[in-house]
Amino acid sequence: YLHIMVNAAGYWHTVGLNGRVAAAESLTVRVGRRNDAYTLEIGIPLPALGEDATFTTPWAFNLTRNRYGPPVGHCQWAFTAGDNHIPNLFGELVFIGG
Repeated sequence: YLHIMVNAAGYWHTVGLNGRVAAAESLTVRVGRRNDAYTLEIGIPLPALGEDATFTTPWAFNLTRNRYGPPVGHCQWAFTAGDNHIPNLFGELVFIGG
């Protein structure tokens, strides 16, 4: 799978796991910061995910936030008991229409 890490300053890094290699230079990342929040957008061109990436089958997906504080906080979209690298516990993105 593909692991993408982005911080609130807009610095990012990708790691291809299980043989997945990402065309990291093709990603686009935008961040915004306020006193009480930040926003994050990541654009991933489909070819960067490999030839088997299609919209016809569900994708395993998870989104996590690790804040090393203060205050310290960690949250996940799909609960994986604190380990961010358990794809079989990820949620699914299902594409419809189009």
